[in-house]
Amino acid sequence: MRVSIACIVEGRGEMQAVPCLVRRVAQDHDQTLRVATTMILGSAGEIADERQLKKLVHAAALKSGRLDGVLIIRDSDGRCPKELGPQILEWASSVAGGRPVEVVIAKNEYENWFLAGAPSLAGFKGLPAKLQAPRSPEDVPDAKEWLAHRMPQKDPYSPARHQLAFTERVDLSMARARSASLDKCIEKILRLLSSLSTSRQAAAPARQRGGRN
Repeated sequence: MRVSIACIVEGRGEMQAVPCLVRRVAQDHDQTLRVATTMILGSAGEIADERQLKKLVHAAALKSGRLDGVLIIRDSDGRCPKELGPQILEWASSVAGGRPVEVVIAKNEYENWFLAGAPSLAGFKGLPAKLQAPRSPEDVPDAKEWLAHRMPQKDPYSPARHQLAFTERVDLSMARARSASLDKCIEKILRLLSSLSTSRQAAAPARQRGGRN
């Protein structure tokens, strides 16, 4: 089964990493499910602005052709995820044409999820062989700098160069156990996929009946 999801993100690193994250979650959920992702890039300010966010959702619908659902991922950047997430969800849902929408707010950055799974990244891309997660991975204010400080000076952490590779490598089970926001992210992706799978399965018999008439 194939479903199409538009992912609205705020960074060029996420443009590559988020499709990988969605695929990994989808494969763990249902090996028969195939997910096509249409990526839409917006700034953090645009995603947090009602008018601009609605434009991004409209752009996603136009770009994807057939759109089944919408996933929005952005960093909290010090803001409260519990306040930011519901507002973005309300704005996006109002223009999604009845399609399911999920909003994920990473605390503080997407890279904090890597810190939560740091032992699974030990020795990778020049990180220390005995890399350990910080005591409170989500509370590190600059996860990118935390990673860069532990990588070779000639090739410090860069989202454009490393975010996809780290997303492919990190142990998601380990990381979600130490990161409430990653745990919520995976739950929301699973909820979105489950909703889309159910809708597609329900629509299939109707299409078949229509074809026999």
